[in-house]
Amino acid sequence: MAQVLAFCFGGFLFYAGVVVPIGTRVLGATTQGFVTREVTRVLNLAMLVCIAGIAWEIWAGRLDRSAAASQVLTTLAVLIAITCGILWWIHGQLDAQLSADEFAVNDPSAFYGMHRLYLWVSTLQWLCSLPVVWIIANSRLDVSQTKRM
Repeated sequence: MAQVLAFCFGGFLFYAGVVVPIGTRVLGATTQGFVTREVTRVLNLAMLVCIAGIAWEIWAGRLDRSAAASQVLTTLAVLIAITCGILWWIHGQLDAQLSADEFAVNDPSAFYGMHRLYLWVSTLQWLCSLPVVWIIANSRLDVSQTKRM
């Protein structure tokens, strides 16, 4: 589970914080957008695997954590799933604005407004991941400490 979370949320953070700024500087914003188009397809697909992993973790670890922690984890998983659906929809809207033949954006004002929304929803999704990682890591630590005693 840790690998799935690291791939999805760590990959998102690395891509957003390192690859996009460098790609924009080297390729320009529009061309970088075509790279991002392909990368976000993979990240969004990986997120589905991550959601399934979190769902498994909720079920498999239900006896290892408190009811309150399980409720928070379930709520966050639902929020992550909802944001994933929203991101899939926005991605389709953004994709429709890109002209692959010309490496251009058809309607820049519509594209960048929708892109801004995509970034905010992605950020919300990432913020939801932080307590998920914390809860899962802590419940694993609690279980391993209990087994040693």
